Parts: sequence; structure tokens; C-alpha cells
Amino acid sequence: GEANGNSPLTVRGLNEPRSATLAARGSALYSTQFANFAPRLGLAYQLPNRWGTVVRAGFGSFCDLGYAFTGTAFSPGNFPYTRSSTFSNIGLTDARLSNPAGPLTIAPPYPRLFAYSDQYRLPYTLQYSLAVEQPIGDANSFSLSYVGAAGRRLARVESLRAQTLQNPSFTRIDFVNNEGYSDYHSMQMQFKRRMKQGVQALLSYTWSKSLDTASDESITNLQAPVARQRPEVDRGPSSFDLRHVFTGSVSYEVRGWKRNATTRMLTSGFALDSIVRLRTAAPVTVVSGRDQLGLGLTNVARPDLVPGVPTYLFSESFAGGKRLNSAAFDAATPLGQARQGNLGRGSLRGFGMEQVDLSLRRSFRLSEGVKLDFRADAFNLFNHANFANMTGVLTSGNFGRSTQILSSGLGGLNPLFQVGGPRSVQLALKLQF
Repeated sequence: GEANGNSPLTVRGLNEPRSATLAARGSALYSTQFANFAPRLGLAYQLPNRWGTVVRAGFGSFCDLGYAFTGTAFSPGNFPYTRSSTFSNIGLTDARLSNPAGPLTIAPPYPRLFAYSDQYRLPYTLQYSLAVEQPIGDANSFSLSYVGAAGRRLARVESLRAQTLQNPSFTRIDFVNNEGYSDYHSMQMQFKRRMKQGVQALLSYTWSKSLDTASDESITNLQAPVARQRPEVDRGPSSFDLRHVFTGSVSYEVRGWKRNATTRMLTSGFALDSIVRLRTAAPVTVVSGRDQLGLGLTNVARPDLVPGVPTYLFSESFAGGKRLNSAAFDAATPLGQARQGNLGRGSLRGFGMEQVDLSLRRSFRLSEGVKLDFRADAFNLFNHANFANMTGVLTSGNFGRSTQILSSGLGGLNPLFQVGGPRSVQLALKLQF
């Protein structure tokens, strides 16, 4: 809803675009559901052996809130929140100059609108896991797990233009349906050591595969209409699909040399913390940058792969040591045939990531109730260059090249919260009382 009653317009009957009609003002974008049942079940069993082995299993159904796209309905790019008129200042009367578009009326043909499918239902995910955990001594444990998830009825945004709509009342409708789906499978290993003799550790490794037909709920991620291209054609690695990921963290409290009061004061209270992150490359999708499907979309059409031509070129002059080879992709053939290219979505890979962070900290007890903490944090200690994915639009002058480091490609946050930046050092003092 909207405080002043200016609810967005929506459309009914989009399963048959030719007969779709504008819904009455104030109509809900989609129908509320009350039958979404989401059970969860977890089991843990300690095997009757002397090693303390524990088996855990879990299953859950989780419903999405469903309204990720509703804010888009209020976008100033949608009618009736905006309307434009192009005109020349030659031969116009004063009245037309003061009000070139005329009064705003809700009459066809309507400019860009946003809508949901008439059969839209809340997306849901089925999640399941099976794990075996084995204690090792009195401070350590190791676990091996299978973790999977199946996303169903996921939201997919199709952009219907005049050629697809064939309805004189509308010029463009971006609408959400439930045609998306995803599958995730992984093997996860973890070693844990609780604090003992000054050492604490957590080491995790994941080997996984995530496949889907659309990876994010963004209105900029427009898809071709189902009538022209089935979602199965876009099934491929998720944009966040990382096959191998290792993360290790270790904390070590340095035991001071307690030979006398002076050495105890100089050597006690120190601690080291380190985090190591390693992962393989994320997927890259190459698109033609042309509207070869005749849908008014340039971000969904992929080229053909040229047989026998290497897809990568390698040189120390390229960021990260490699780039995509433009000669390996043919966008002209599918453009002439108005079809999708044979290159799969997410079938290429960018760059992996390596980063080591190290912290040195020490506490100074000034009195019984006052303590001063000093720490020095080094992010990307060895200054390893991590690069964002290459540009995947064939018509771009930077096609095939990475033009920024990974942290900038992820949003450029502080290294405290994000990996992939250059080496940086942070010093901090904290007074506790």
C-alpha cells in the first residue's frame, strides 16, 4: 500500500498477453496465501561406541516472504508515477509549452508497467543435511556433512515488449512468475579446536555445486519471456557458485617468559589471530550485447562458441594473467537467426581468491578495573592481487578483461567486512574500565 492511496497499477491475465487488462486501481499485486506449510525436523544420535561419534540429520521447508520485487512497482520509471513527452519548441503554443504532455489520464496505450503472474505463489526452499561428527581427544572434533537445498517456484522477471504482448493497450510489462528453480549440493568438512594450551582453531572446507535458472531477485536481471525461451535454456552455474572454498582461522595466546617480573611484563599478554581464505573462480556469462532475440533485451542473448578457438588468452600483461578471447565467440550467427547462442550461461570462469589476514594484540592491565587493549590488523598480509570477473558483454570495449580488483567488484566495503582489497593495516587502542 501507499500512505496517500497512490497504489501502483497492475495487470491481470498475463498468461494470455493479447487479452490482458489493466486491474482496477488499488488491486493487490498478488493474492495472499494462507496454506504455506513449512515443517522442520532435526535428529541427533550418539552411536553406542567408545569414540563418542554423533550422527545428525535435518530437513526443513522454508517459504520466502515473496515480496522482494514489490518495491519495484513503485519505481518512478513505471506508469503512472512518470510520463514523458518528446516535442520540439518550433510552432508550439504557450499552452502546450506550459503543459506539453497534457493532463495525466489513465488511458491506453499504457507505458511501462509492473505486475505479478495471476498464479504467483510464494517461492520455497527444501533444505536437507546429514552429518557425522567425531570428537578427537578432549578439545578437538571433526565433522563431515552433506548439505543440499532445492529452490522451487523461485521468482523470475520476464520483460514483455510490444512484439510479445501484441496488445494495443500496453507497450511494456515487466512481470514476476514462478518459473525459476535452483539446486545446491555440497560436501562440507570442518575441524574445530576449542581453546586449549593457548590455541583455538576452526578450519572449514566446502566442495559444492549450485545450479539455477536465475541467481538474483533484481529488476535489472530481466529474462526472456517463456513463450520465446524456456527457463531450462538458462540453467547453469549460479553467479555465486564457488566449487571449492577453504577458510581457516587460528588464535594463539603467546605464553610469556616468566623468569622474573621484568620478562613477564615484556612478554606476556600477546596473542596472534590469523584468517586464511582460499576459493576457486566464480562463473562468467558472456552475452552478445545485442537484441538477437528481438525482445528489446541485450543482457540475455548469448553468442555461439567458435569450435577450435581457445576461450582464454594468457599473458602477464593482462590483469590476473588471463582474459577472454573475443575470437572464440560468434554473435553474428544467432543474431541473423533470432535464436539463443549455444554458449551456456555461466560456463566460463573468472579468477580465484587468496587472502591471509593477521592480527597482533596485547592487553595491558593498568589497574584492577582498567585495561588497555592494543591491536594491529593486517588485511591481505602478502598483498596478493585478487581480481573481479572479466567484462562479459561482447560489444564492450573492455570485453574479456577484468577492470577492477575483487573488493571493488563486490562493492568496495571496508576490509574488515570484505575480502579482495590491497594490503591494508589498521591500528587500534581500546580502553576498558
